[in-house]
Amino acid sequence: MLEPVIGAPGLWRAPGVAASEAGVHALIIGISAYPYMSGGTLAASAQSNYGMGQLLVSAKTAAQIFDWVLQRDEIAGQRLLSCRVLLAPQAGGETSAVQALTRGHYGTPSFDELAVAIKAWSKEFLFVDPAKAKQNVSFFVFSGHGLEHLSSPSLVPLDFLAGPGQAGLQNLIAINGMRDALKTYNLGASFYFIDACRNAPPDLMKVNPVGDPVLKPLATFSITPDAVVWLQATTPGAFAYQPSSPDADGTFFGKALLEGLTGVAPDWRPYQLTSNVSQLFFSKLEIYVKNRTPELLASINPALRQLVRAGGDPYEGEIVLAEAPKSAFSATTEPPVERNSLRSSKPFAQTARKRDRFGAPRHVNQPIEAFLKDAPQAHRAFGHEWITDPLIRSLQIVRTGPPAEEPRLMDVRVLTRPLSTVVAMDFLLPEASSESTLWMRRWPADQMAKICYLRTVRQRYGAITLGTSPHHRRKPRLNPGSFHRGNCASSNQESP
Repeated sequence: MLEPVIGAPGLWRAPGVAASEAGVHALIIGISAYPYMSGGTLAASAQSNYGMGQLLVSAKTAAQIFDWVLQRDEIAGQRLLSCRVLLAPQAGGETSAVQALTRGHYGTPSFDELAVAIKAWSKEFLFVDPAKAKQNVSFFVFSGHGLEHLSSPSLVPLDFLAGPGQAGLQNLIAINGMRDALKTYNLGASFYFIDACRNAPPDLMKVNPVGDPVLKPLATFSITPDAVVWLQATTPGAFAYQPSSPDADGTFFGKALLEGLTGVAPDWRPYQLTSNVSQLFFSKLEIYVKNRTPELLASINPALRQLVRAGGDPYEGEIVLAEAPKSAFSATTEPPVERNSLRSSKPFAQTARKRDRFGAPRHVNQPIEAFLKDAPQAHRAFGHEWITDPLIRSLQIVRTGPPAEEPRLMDVRVLTRPLSTVVAMDFLLPEASSESTLWMRRWPADQMAKICYLRTVRQRYGAITLGTSPHHRRKPRLNPGSFHRGNCASSNQESP
C-alpha cells in the first residue's frame, strides 16, 4: 500500500522498498483549472486565450483513477512501488472531491513541475538491475486540455499561455516524444491513458504549438519493452468531450476507463473470469472503453461523436493489466446450469436458410483460442477486418472446473454485402463433464454481454453468425443453426 511522502507534494511510495527493486511506477495528472484561459483567475494577463477555457472534471477524473491505483498491490503482475499525482481542480466541489480522494497530497501541474516529475519518474527505472528490468512497469494517466499540431499531440499544463508575451505558448509536453524516449529507460511494459483533445484552434496553429518531450532517449539502454500500449480519448483533429456539470462523475472517456479498470456488475466485464482469478487484458479494456465512451456521450448529446483510439509500439493486447481473486467480485457471471436447456443443432452450413448466398466454406478445424490468437490466419478465414478485429479482440472462452477439451472452429462462410459483412462459423463442442463447464462470450457494442452456454451432453455442432457494418447497427438475430437458449448470435458492431 502506498503512503504519502511528507515534504514531497504528490509523491506516494510503498514503505520499506529499496531503490533497486523492480516494479510499477505511476504518474497521474489531471487539470481542470487553467488560470490563463477564458474564465481563469489570470485570464486577463494572457495575450490571447485562443478560445480555450476551463474544464470541470478532469482533476476529479484523474483523482479517481489515482484512488483505483492506490487500492492495488500490483499492476501488470508487478508490485506497485510509487505514484506521482499532480492535480489542478476547480474551486468548490471538485477541490473537495480531489482532497478526499488524495488526502490533499498532490502536486501542482505547471510545466516546470511536470517536467521535474516526469524526469524523476523516469529515473525510478534506472536504479534497477538490468537483469530485473523486464519487471519494470510504467503507468501514465493525463486528463486535461490537449493540442495536436503537425501530427504531434501535446499535453497542456496549467500555465499554458502564461506571460510575458507568448512565452507560455512553449509550455507544452509532447506525449509521443516522451513515450518513445521512456522506452529506453529499462522497462518491460508501459501503459498510457490520454484523456484530452487532439486538435488546435486555427489562430493557435499559426504559432506552431508543438510540445517539448522533456525526456531524451538513452543511448546506453540495455533492454526493449515487451509492450507499450495506449488509449487516447479521441482521434487526430477531434475533441474529447466533457460533461457540462461540475457535479458529473468524470469525463466520458475517464468514466469508461474507470469502469473498465474496476469491472462492471453483474458480469464484471471486461474482466475475464476463470475458476480462481479474474484478469483484465488490455485488449478487453480497449474494447470496453471504445464502446462505452460514445455510449456515455450519446446519452447526453446523440449528435456528438468521439471515437477512442488505441495503439502500441509494440502493441500487446494480451498483456494482463490487473488481476483479482474471483472472490473479490460479489456476483457470479455464470447462469444456472440447465443440462437440457440446449437443443441439438446441425452445422449452419447444412441447415441455415439462404445458405447459398454465402461463399464456399473455408475449412479451419482448429481449437478456437489458438485460431483467434493468429490474426493473419483469422483475417484470411473471415475475409474482412470489420469482422476480424472486433472478434479476435472480444471473444472469450471461459472455463470452470478441471481442464476440458477446447471447442474447435470447423468451417467459416462469408456473405459480403454493399454495406455489411456476415460471417457464419461452425463449432464442434466438447462433451460435458460432471465437473467442468465451458462458456463463450463477447461484448457487443450496443448491448450487455451475451453469454453462450456451451455445455453439452455429447459432442455436437453449434453455429453462430456475426454481422457487422460500418454504417448501421441492427438488433441481434438468430439463425436456425444458432444456440436456442443463451444464444451467441450477435448484433452488427461498428468498428471504432
